[in-house]
Amino acid sequence: MREFAARWGGVALVAIGVVSIVWLAATGRMTLYVHPAHVPFAVVMAVLGGVLVAVACATDERRGRGAAAREPGSGRRAASSLAAVGVLAVGMLVLPPAALSPALAADRVTDVAPALLAGDPADAVGADSSEFTVRDWASVVASGADPGALAPPEALIGFAMPSDELGEDGFVLTRFAITHCAIDAQPVGVEVSLSGWRSRLAEGEWVSVAGVFGARAEPGRAPVIEATSVEPIPAPEDPYVR
Repeated sequence: MREFAARWGGVALVAIGVVSIVWLAATGRMTLYVHPAHVPFAVVMAVLGGVLVAVACATDERRGRGAAAREPGSGRRAASSLAAVGVLAVGMLVLPPAALSPALAADRVTDVAPALLAGDPADAVGADSSEFTVRDWASVVASGADPGALAPPEALIGFAMPSDELGEDGFVLTRFAITHCAIDAQPVGVEVSLSGWRSRLAEGEWVSVAGVFGARAEPGRAPVIEATSVEPIPAPEDPYVR
């Protein structure tokens, strides 16, 4: 076993990674971790890496069978290799793929940085807003454009997070926006006015919101959605906005 682990532990790690990436891409779950545009690249590089490792193993004649197991410290390396293989196998092959938890939004700033803007907000005025996501509406609001010039949102989907400004009178309808992969995911959102929302919704619960944008009483404050309907829904199959 020690000889096997010392000789093939690294190969097993690569094989698990390749199989996991190809399987996630084939089942459409790779987009839980990377932007859809980068899935083909990830698959190609994974397969290429697997081929190179296979070629290296087939042509490695510099060390005889069992030499790695006879080197000093090979027992510790074999144990570490087995542990790494076990952890990676459980994490990538046993545990089901999962999206980022809404709880992470509390640890990241809910904002609309310039890199996250969904195109030019000025182009949105007069456009069909029926397909707008939270990111699109957040972009319009952050730009200072008048969201009232657009058709009101009828089924805007996101998860409910507390709003420092609205307190018990509203929440932030939030989605994670991904630029490249889940590591750079940034929560973006729009505020929804709904008195006593905590008695109806749990923090992080997915909802579909309908309403109209209304101006704040305080000058210079961003408009909020005055909700006419807030319905809890299951988490969408694709929880991110691009």
